[in-house]
Amino acid sequence: MKRTVRYLSSLLLSVCSATIINAQCDPVITPATITLCPNETDTLWSDAHDTYQWMKDGTPISGANSQYIVVDANNDVGSLFSVITTTTGCTGPDTSADVLVDGWMFLLPYVVNVTNTMLCPGVPDSVVFDFSLDSNVQWYFNGNPIPGATNDTLVAYNTGFYTAEGAPSVCPNYIMQLGLQLSVDSNVPPVIAPDSLELCLGSMGTLATTLVTYDSFQWYLNGQQVLNSNTASFLASIDGYYHVVTDEDGCILASDSAYVYFHTNITPVITLVGNDLVSVPGGSQLSNFQWYLNGVAIQGANDSLYTPTASGSYTVSASDGTCDDTSAAYQHTVSVNEVKANRSFRLYPNPSPGEVFITSTEAVSVTVMDNIGRVVYRIAATGKSHHLQLQHLSKGIYTINLAGEKGSVFEKIVLE
Repeated sequence: MKRTVRYLSSLLLSVCSATIINAQCDPVITPATITLCPNETDTLWSDAHDTYQWMKDGTPISGANSQYIVVDANNDVGSLFSVITTTTGCTGPDTSADVLVDGWMFLLPYVVNVTNTMLCPGVPDSVVFDFSLDSNVQWYFNGNPIPGATNDTLVAYNTGFYTAEGAPSVCPNYIMQLGLQLSVDSNVPPVIAPDSLELCLGSMGTLATTLVTYDSFQWYLNGQQVLNSNTASFLASIDGYYHVVTDEDGCILASDSAYVYFHTNITPVITLVGNDLVSVPGGSQLSNFQWYLNGVAIQGANDSLYTPTASGSYTVSASDGTCDDTSAAYQHTVSVNEVKANRSFRLYPNPSPGEVFITSTEAVSVTVMDNIGRVVYRIAATGKSHHLQLQHLSKGIYTINLAGEKGSVFEKIVLE
């Protein structure tokens, strides 16, 4: 009986020993799974054996004969690693199960703008940004870190440039840059051009905003809304102060005022001086004269006076440098004697600021008399052309006597 027990004990010991030896022969790699962050390294370990040969995707790795091997994300992600070992007491080389070296992949960081990126000037306002990364976040303003701005959400109160850096929560050391600057601008109030407008009587002028991209427009005259004035430009026909209020992304903006006023036109008046039709005022205040007979422009009649050669309705238009205006009609009848006299001499300009030119078909003497008949200027009959210098005389109407062999002619002249 004792022999039987002793034999069974020996048999059990042999079986157990064989089981233990076989379990130690097969190598085991730890960790059994591994996932690396970008640029990260980690270590694969084998349990203890006598010799080691590490394999990558079934190919021996040269020199990899230690109990461990270092793997990195840049070179080993996506590969299968195993180890072949030999152990005293084991029948031969044994191979571990494969371990996959996996890696984290991330989208490029981005920012979602929760609001618009424009601030309303002069009122409390902000812009909200949400960052796609949530670990080790740092926001920057105009290139400088913003103290305490380490959350994935930023509320921006100032115009300028914003950017951020951060890491995904599973790889907190993998810092990524946003890669772009976020611009926060201030909505620009509208500007009216021109800022003042001078109009001629009876005309209209256009005021317009220099930007036309606003969402809406409302024009005002002297602080009161102008009905049906909801476009980027406005046709002004009344004098006063105009401004426009715009809406851009909910930001209400008002322009400065533009002043519209009407020029007081200088309207020429036709008078008869001697045989000439004269515009009053004349060339000292007006320019660009054009005479008309019965509404038709008279070719070449562009002085402040015109010597008519036909009867009819005369008008004259002229510019005061800002506006053009036309005189009332003047009815004139030309006599035979007047036509003959007009052909003998010419006196111009009339009205005159002081210089008067006289041309005649014969030599004449010139006598200038004031309105009570006193002689104030005289030139002897020395030629057919005279240049009178009358600037020293007071403004008013004077009489000029032109005396020659064929007789005398009296003409009125206006000094301005």
